[in-house]
Amino acid sequence: MSLRAFNQYIDMYLKENPLPDDAHFQELIQANLIKENESLSSFSLSTSDDNILVQLHPFVVSRYVGIHYHDYFELIYISRGRCTQTINGVSRDMKEGDLCLLTPNDHHAIATSHPSDLLFNIIIRPSLFEESFFSLIAENDVISRFFLTALFTQSAEQSYLYFPRHENTNLANHIQSLIKECFEKNLGYKKSMECYLALLFTELTRCHKDRIDKENYETMGNNQLSEILAYINLHKKDITLNAVAKKFHYHPKYLSALIKKYTNKSFSEFLQEAKLHEVCSYLRNTTLSIDEIIQIIGYYDRSYFNRLFKKNYHMTPSEYREKVKK
Repeated sequence: MSLRAFNQYIDMYLKENPLPDDAHFQELIQANLIKENESLSSFSLSTSDDNILVQLHPFVVSRYVGIHYHDYFELIYISRGRCTQTINGVSRDMKEGDLCLLTPNDHHAIATSHPSDLLFNIIIRPSLFEESFFSLIAENDVISRFFLTALFTQSAEQSYLYFPRHENTNLANHIQSLIKECFEKNLGYKKSMECYLALLFTELTRCHKDRIDKENYETMGNNQLSEILAYINLHKKDITLNAVAKKFHYHPKYLSALIKKYTNKSFSEFLQEAKLHEVCSYLRNTTLSIDEIIQIIGYYDRSYFNRLFKKNYHMTPSEYREKVKK
């Protein structure tokens, strides 16, 4: 679909689903749901169990929301007009067809230029990558290291990725298809959105890898780390440090130190976190019993698992399932 045709599709969508206006934001302020011109605010995905959400960015929002951060990744796409982003204190102009990918640690504000501008905020839950997405992007060096840095390191040097408009029509097709899936919500749309996102990241890497300043990724250290962590995540049920070290030709002590250095977690802590994230995915998305789930993941002592889960999530597995199903 051409950019013009896509924008016409969105204009038709907006006739039935108008964006919030000044009156809407004034109601939010009066209800103390937002504070006008708040200098720093954190927006959370905790009220949704979706891995990916798409939102159109209202023109008036910059009047009410200043510099803020999120607990999710945010992919910003502008299909018509222009906008100015202030990211970690630096301003950058975006034009039609540009993409920008932010980590949960980036502080930013967005201002579009005109009410007719079309800017999309594509919100991506971090657990999507931790639970099921690493295997899809592990070979994409630029993208996988970007997410790996944001998810598992404490470095203050990590930053956003910016992709100017490219002539490759696959890029526009993938992101436009993802947006349409979210808006139309046909059968299987959530899984379809994840597939389009994987295709988008693969295409971005192919088109822009040579243009990315690799100095942004020096904090990653060893180039194999994303592959190693993806391997651990894939074989989490019965993997051991010695087995991983043998697979990637490292001494176990050196590998343990490498994982600790770049994730701020020991091997056992990283493995435990990966297992618990998958347990949560099963609790959210299946009707399997808790005993069945923990056997699939590789826990065999129910009482130990219950203590571990409650320590990490401050509730029992049953309480967690009940909460997310509401």
